[in-house]
Amino acid sequence: MPPISLGSRVLITNTLSFAAAVAAWVALGPATRTVAQELQLTPTSATLLKVAPILVGSVLRVPIGIATDRFGARDSSWALQHDPR
Repeated sequence: MPPISLGSRVLITNTLSFAAAVAAWVALGPATRTVAQELQLTPTSATLLKVAPILVGSVLRVPIGIATDRFGARDSSWALQHDPR
């Protein structure tokens, strides 16, 4: 069996990572109702609890992509994960 090329490995890894992220969102979705009841959230607040991560990810995807193109993946990843405190 020939070795798997770098491009194929990247594609497989990204596909599996995306599948895991989607699975996590699907699994956590029903928990929103329980969390909203525990915290006595209004329906509007419960909706914001559910959609906020999706909206933030959508809005920040373009600037983060630009930063990654400009500074490289390693530096961008470090900057996003670094705690400035």
